Amino acid sequence: MPDMHMRDKLRKVTEAAQKPDQVPEHSKIIGLRLFFICSFIGIFGLFAFACTLWFYGHPLGAVITLLIALSFLYMTVKLRSAEEIPKP
Repeated sequence: MPDMHMRDKLRKVTEAAQKPDQVPEHSKIIGLRLFFICSFIGIFGLFAFACTLWFYGHPLGAVITLLIALSFLYMTVKLRSAEEIPKP
């Protein structure tokens, strides 16, 4: 019996994912903010790792890690400042 309830819940989630009008705007905003918070925490961690590599005498690894962190930061900022895609 519990399998049928989970299957029904999964079906509802699938329908909501296919039709964005069913997802409340407040939930979308919370999810996007959570995504950006986690992204910035991960990027900060990469910067800290790059600094640690530099201090322990691995400049090449530090530069590569710094470039990766900067590219992630650029993508996240561009994603945050992007305009909404118009609906067809």
